[in-house]
Amino acid sequence: MSQDLEDQIGSSRQNGHVKFDDEGNNVSGTKGDGKPSASKINQNDAFDDSSSDDEAPEEEGMAASETAAKTREELRQKSLEKEQEELKQRRRQQSQKFAEQQEQKRQREHQELAEVGKPTTEQEFQLDLPDELPDQFFENLEQEQMTTVTQLPKHINFNDVDENLTQELKQELKIQKRKTLQRLRKQSLKRGPVIVNLLNSNTERKTMAPKKAVQITQTKDKWLRRKALKRTW
Repeated sequence: MSQDLEDQIGSSRQNGHVKFDDEGNNVSGTKGDGKPSASKINQNDAFDDSSSDDEAPEEEGMAASETAAKTREELRQKSLEKEQEELKQRRRQQSQKFAEQQEQKRQREHQELAEVGKPTTEQEFQLDLPDELPDQFFENLEQEQMTTVTQLPKHINFNDVDENLTQELKQELKIQKRKTLQRLRKQSLKRGPVIVNLLNSNTERKTMAPKKAVQITQTKDKWLRRKALKRTW
């Protein structure tokens, strides 16, 4: 028993560490010759297999992500190229439409110039006039010459009213004079966006300062400058 224990200790010194159980048996997983046991080798192989299995899904996930990113980039590039092609197509259509409009405009202008410069015939200027004018035409002409139209002057002086003016014109002048007085007596006037309120005479006396009285001012100055004060200035 002691000889086996010494052999295990001697072999363990060559390999590093040695583990024993409560009864003194070697549980380090090595044999007496310093080589690992079969159970230890099986455990290491199982650990390596599990590690490789864990790394495989991670590598597969990275590959899938790279493939998805590459696919998205290709789709984005194709979409961008499609938009650019559609933009070029719209520009070509607009340029073509503009050229057609300019051509139509130029043709219309040439046509109008051709119609204006076309020689006219005497038949185009002939008017359907009667051989003789009716008598009613001359009667209306004489009546228009005899009728006088009275117009109101633009600038009226209400103090100079001609007695020869008709009664209707006088009445119109009175109406205009009354409107002018009403406009002058308005309490509020609108000047653009601002409305100005005017003060009447009574309001002015209540709100404004009284006018300067010369006599009162002179009396006050005389009293302030009297000799009894014995001023030094």
